[in-house]
Amino acid sequence: DRTVRSFLPLSVRVVTGATMTMRRIEDLEPGDVIVVRPQEVVPADARLLDTGGRLDLAFVTGEQEPVSITAGDLVGAGGRVVGEALRLE
Repeated sequence: DRTVRSFLPLSVRVVTGATMTMRRIEDLEPGDVIVVRPQEVVPADARLLDTGGRLDLAFVTGEQEPVSITAGDLVGAGGRVVGEALRLE
């Protein structure tokens, strides 16, 4: 009897200027820039800031192959980062 929330991370790396700190997911605010590393799950709906990346959406959609995303794409919570770390807002 688990909810989707129980599969998401409890905290995330937030970039502020030249520093990176950990913040609880509940404390994220619109405009925060987060870094999600390879094999980590995207904790909240966000927009990709990097030029591109790949996500494993099997948990969300059942799709078995990772999908490519590009700058400005909306990324839904629950996708797992494949390859390089991603910067999201």
